[in-house]
Amino acid sequence: METNFWKAILEKDVKKYSDKLSHVVQNIDCDSDVSDKNQTMAALSSILFSDFAIQDAIVTKTGDHLVISYTLVLIELATSTTFHVLTTWKEHDKQWKIVSQAFF
Repeated sequence: METNFWKAILEKDVKKYSDKLSHVVQNIDCDSDVSDKNQTMAALSSILFSDFAIQDAIVTKTGDHLVISYTLVLIELATSTTFHVLTTWKEHDKQWKIVSQAFF
């Protein structure tokens, strides 16, 4: 799920990653700023990276929620940026949508 989400962002497939975000999504960035779906879409559209890696993923399913914590490495040329990410997905009508995502 996370791999497909970040692959869509890498490929600038806006429809694909927009469809993965719930209309009520809340995103919390490393500065503790909270954004809604429109703000999150704008931020994701501006990210520049040439590759990524997801490491140390831990998945916990509780009812219709799936919580995934992992280390995300965004690679751009000779540099990389590492984030710790916590994403909550919610199943609704047989589709999984991101309802919250936090970066540390």
